[in-house]
Parts: sequence; structure tokens; C-alpha cells
Amino acid sequence: FNVPSSADLEVGDSVHVTAAIDWFNGELELGRFSSTSPPIIEKLGTGATPQPRTISGAQFESRVFEGQLVRLANVTVDSIGSGSSYRVWVNTADGERVQIRVESAIGMPSSSWTVGDVVNVVGALSHFRGTVQLEPRSAADVTPGTAGVQTIADARAVALDETVVVEGVVTVAQGTYRNDNIYI
Repeated sequence: FNVPSSADLEVGDSVHVTAAIDWFNGELELGRFSSTSPPIIEKLGTGATPQPRTISGAQFESRVFEGQLVRLANVTVDSIGSGSSYRVWVNTADGERVQIRVESAIGMPSSSWTVGDVVNVVGALSHFRGTVQLEPRSAADVTPGTAGVQTIADARAVALDETVVVEGVVTVAQGTYRNDNIYI
């Protein structure tokens, strides 16, 4: 919080931050030392850009990954607010109704959303005044989803011989253990 514009930081920059721990509307943050003393930020170089972690609605609500870059996959748009900065409510596959906070700075008007659409949303998991929210960094953080996709946890609970649709990232390539297996 209160990062000086002279810091000139971009996604992927590696930094060293010296700041005071503070609370702002219920959210823990690194902030200024006083009204005239901003945090000290030293740019160390460029690091690997973090990849978002896909989370469930329950994990969203529990704030386990607060402050991290996360992804809500295949959520259904429920309602859309208005204004230059606005909120979008989405329903997750595990039955949670969660809030997306869209700031005017990212240039994504509320008309970009349609109730009923299935989307994927990447952003910083945070909360403001007690409400958990996901804040996308740009319009590119909102992409079309795939209707009917279940979480792997939900698919594990389905009866044998039932058909499921899941999405994941391959973690063990085909042929590593057997020619016909992969792990996601």
C-alpha cells in the first residue's frame, strides 16, 4: 500500500520491501511508516511470473489463499453491478456465490459481462470490509469457461460408470508409468 510511483514495478519484478505492518478495512497489508514516509521498495530484478492457483468456492470463502494470484474456473455469472468500479457475482461449481471486484483502472466495462455466461477469472484474492473478493488485473484475466466442468474433488464423489468432465494441468506425462496413463 502507498507504493511510490517512482518504484516503476511490473508483474514479474522481484522486490525487497521494508514497510510497517498495518490493517486497512480488515485486510493486513504492508504500508507506509507515517503519512510522509512510504514503504521502501528495492527492485532486485525479474523473477518468474507467478501462475494462478485454481481454487474452489469453499477455498475462496475460507481466504486460505488470500493475497495470492488465484483462478476461479467455470463459474457462472449471476449478477452484474454498475459504475466505473463495480462488482460481479458468480456461482462456483461447489455452490458458493462469490464476488468479483472490477476496478475502473483495468478498463473492463460492466457490459463485458453477461448473466448466465460461464467464465474463468484470474485475480488477487482479497477482502474489503469483511467481504471476500477476487480482483482481476486486466480484461485478459476473464476468459470463456466450459459449461458442465466439475472440480476433480466433485468428480471423485460421482458413482462408478457415471460420466464426468474435468479440467486440469498434466503433472505426469503419458508413458511415464504406463503408456495409457496421465495425471492431472
